[in-house]
Amino acid sequence: MRQTAAALLVGSAAPSAYTELILCRDIYHCTPLELDRIPLTRVKQHLAALAGERRAQEIMRQHERQRLRRAR
Repeated sequence: MRQTAAALLVGSAAPSAYTELILCRDIYHCTPLELDRIPLTRVKQHLAALAGERRAQEIMRQHERQRLRRAR
């Protein structure tokens, strides 16, 4: 639990058990056994897409903050 909390707070890689929980609960809405049936290459593609989405959102937030600072 401490590892997961620390990883989430500092933005480092989360433990694999947490990643599995997120995949089952939030992405695929399945049990861990059902997740095991999904090809690993597909899961990796989805994780990469989510990481790209998060990065794009962060860039947009940074851009918006800069725009607001310039408007003052």
